[in-house]
This record gives sequence, structure tokens and C-alpha cells, in this order.
Amino acid sequence: MDYPTIALAVQQPWAWLIVNGIKDVENRNWPLPEKYLGQLVLIHASARPPFSIATARDIVSEMHARYGLPGGLVYPPEGRGVGGIVGLARLVGCTHDHVSPWAAKGQWHF
Repeated sequence: MDYPTIALAVQQPWAWLIVNGIKDVENRNWPLPEKYLGQLVLIHASARPPFSIATARDIVSEMHARYGLPGGLVYPPEGRGVGGIVGLARLVGCTHDHVSPWAAKGQWHF
């Protein structure tokens, strides 16, 4: 397998949620350059700012309740790492109007 040569820095717990297929959109204030569409990228869990397990649990619980996502999600200790590569994702599109509950209004949705 050829490994990706580009990485996307994402704060925790979002990096773990993306890598595990739970968060299907990453929000950015800039559009994805077309040359990266379809490519695999490394997901880098940025070291700053520090994240709160309680806050992550509350956000995921709210998403479960609001959008009917499956319950019982556990954010394991091995998913909490920061300052390194935590997995891979494929960049399949970029839009301003994604229907995902994770899509933030006014942002580009990768």
C-alpha cells in the first residue's frame, strides 16, 4: 500500500470520530483544493488545545439524542492520543451545504 503524503490536522475527539467513521464531515473555513479529491489523507490528532473527555462524551450524547445515531459509543483511552497520526480518511468531496448533522453552517464540508 502506498501511504498518503498529506495530512489533515484535526483536534481530538474529532480525529478519533472521523477515523472510526462516526463523524462524516470535517468543517473548514477554506475549500478543499480539487487536486486532493479522492485521495487518502493521514489524520493527525493535533496537540492543542487540550480536550475534555467529559465534553466529548456530552457532544456525542447530544448527537445521538438529536439525530438518532446509535447509542453506546465509548471513547476509549487509545483513541485519546494527541500530537500524532491516528488513522486515514478519504477526501470524497467538498461542499457548503452537506446534510450531515456534523456540518457547521457557513463552513466548507470535507
